[in-house]
Order: sequence, then C-alpha cells, then structure tokens
Amino acid sequence: MRLLTFNIRLGAGGGMLAKPAYDVPASEQRDAALARAIQAVGPDIVALQEVRNHRHAEKIADHVAMNCLYAPHPSSYSLNFFEWGLALLYRSRLVGHGNFTVLFDPDVRTGRNGLWADVEGPDGALTVMNVHLDTRRPSTQIEAVVSRAARVNGPLVLMGDFNIAPNDDALAPLKEMMIDTCRAVDTSGSREAEALGTLSGDRRRIDQIWAAVDGFHVRDAGLLPPRHRWVSDHVGYFADVEINA
Repeated sequence: MRLLTFNIRLGAGGGMLAKPAYDVPASEQRDAALARAIQAVGPDIVALQEVRNHRHAEKIADHVAMNCLYAPHPSSYSLNFFEWGLALLYRSRLVGHGNFTVLFDPDVRTGRNGLWADVEGPDGALTVMNVHLDTRRPSTQIEAVVSRAARVNGPLVLMGDFNIAPNDDALAPLKEMMIDTCRAVDTSGSREAEALGTLSGDRRRIDQIWAAVDGFHVRDAGLLPPRHRWVSDHVGYFADVEINA
C-alpha cells in the first residue's frame, strides 16, 4: 500500500514564493500539474495539506479519480478572508471519519485541526490521520495528536506537514508509539528524502509519514520524481507499507 503526504501550497505552485499563496489565484493548469505529480507515484491514500476549500479538494480528487474528505482549519488566521484545510484522498471503502482539534487560540479564534478516516485499504482496514502543525507550540500539538492516536484500535498511520524535523524533541511522545517510515528502511529513495528534505530551499524533512510500531512493515520511502518537484514549495513524500498479519 502506497501512502503519500503532500503540502500543495493552496495550489499556488512552487514559484512566486515571496507572495503569500492566498494572493495567487487558483489555476486549472496548476491543479492539473498537482494531479500529475500525485499520479506519478500511484498512491492508494493521499494526505494533502494547504487545500483551499472543499471544492479544491474535490477538483484534485476528480483529476486523480479518487474519493476525498476535507476538513477546514478553524477561522483561518482570524481574518476570515480565506479558507484552508486538509484533505484525504482514497480509493477504497470509507468506514468512518472525523476531525479533531490540534491547536486552538480562543483569543483570536485560530488554530489547526486534524482529519482522520477509517478505510479499507488494499491490505486491510486501517486508520489514517492527516495533520498540518503550526510552527508555534509544537509540543502542545504533538500531545494532542498522540492523545487522539491513542484512541485508535488497530493499524494507524499518521501523515502530514509537521513543520519540525524528525529529530525535534517535541516528537518524543510520538516515537513511543510510532515509527518514522523514512528511517525504518534503507533504500535509495529513503536516503534521498533524508538528504534533500521536503521543503524548497530547506533540507529539513518536515513532511513525514509515521506508522504504528507493531502495525506495519515499511518496504520503501521516497520523494516525488524530480520532474514533479516544482508544483509546490514542498516535495511530496511517499511510503510503501504493508499491514502486519
């Protein structure tokens, strides 16, 4: 089963980085390029971050012939002038889904949500969680994610943009229950991901996929092919996993 996590920068592309992504108009051409990038690695489940709205999620899902779920973040920077959120794309049967609070500031009414889904994957049933952590208070957010993950019975994968590198101390509670798929294997793809990172102009690997310690065997990991690495300021990261019998 191939998993892909990908921060798509609101579909604004990998250029014009000095301009906020929400100031770059949506483009059918850029969405089609995102779809081609996703299709290039043939994933079974995709976690997208920085999706404009539910229509944007549905458009990309239609491009790649997958089903989708969408969850917005709360109150988007408190100004309500744009929306953004998370999406999960999947090919198999959906059993259940929901969202949960990762971070919320009641004073300005902004924060981050997480999105989860129970699906029937090609290897069996599993729970998938998608997060996009704020750069502030990473430990608080990891605690919220771990608390939600602890309620899952059965195989669990956690995907997303963590905005911190895998060695960050804030991830210590997560490492007690999950493994970093990139460091669970030694392949040419995993070594490239470690060396290059996933953020344009920054060699930190902040886009990650974690799998429950006893739930999966990791077979491979890597980045989108080079010709598709310009479609966002992040490079999509994939992992091939197999549910343990």
